[in-house]
Amino acid sequence: MRTVLKNLVNGLSRKWIQLAEYWQVPCSASISEALERVGCRVMSQLFRIVVHPLATPQTQGAFLGGLRVMAVDGTVVDVPDSEANARVFGYPGTRPGTKAAFPKVRLVLLVEAGTHLIVDALMCPYRIGERVRVQKLLRSVTNGMLLMWDRGLHSYKMVNATLKQSCHYLGRLPANVKFDVEQVLDDGSYLSWIYPDGDRFGHKLSIKPTHAHPHWHNRFFRFFDYN
Repeated sequence: MRTVLKNLVNGLSRKWIQLAEYWQVPCSASISEALERVGCRVMSQLFRIVVHPLATPQTQGAFLGGLRVMAVDGTVVDVPDSEANARVFGYPGTRPGTKAAFPKVRLVLLVEAGTHLIVDALMCPYRIGERVRVQKLLRSVTNGMLLMWDRGLHSYKMVNATLKQSCHYLGRLPANVKFDVEQVLDDGSYLSWIYPDGDRFGHKLSIKPTHAHPHWHNRFFRFFDYN
């Protein structure tokens, strides 16, 4: 944190130079205490105002077919073993009679692939699955983006919510998820239907919303098999 603050000061305009002559970089503890005084709400608002995708068409790996490549994923992070953290975030499961060393925070991230820039993020208790929280990150995807996710995040809700944002997507599928091949294309990929979660009847009469369920309808998609 001291290095980041020093770089920020070095970028100040000339009128700050004289003040900088009498200023010393504070220690890490002082920076942490200052952040605590400011509070998380201010930092969250600042993040929302400042952070946005930075890649240009010249950035390697940032675009595919004219679409800005984005990715969502989740991870877990240890936090200090305090009563407050244990109450809010909780511990991971362990063997009977044992206890995890630290509470854990579940973190879900939306990242710009070409720059590795975190564009949006959410923290939540460890007990809440990433499939539940990651859908809220879709607030930050837009038309002109290609969103990628791993097999653990696949669901009809995720697909439908992404398309409602006018965002393209490319997602892996769990090994136990199978689809009937409707049409094989020349490149070896195929078209099939995605059904709402729990639809055991396999209705596939229309991909348009019904009056009874305007947001729950079957969709036609392209699939790729690869090793």
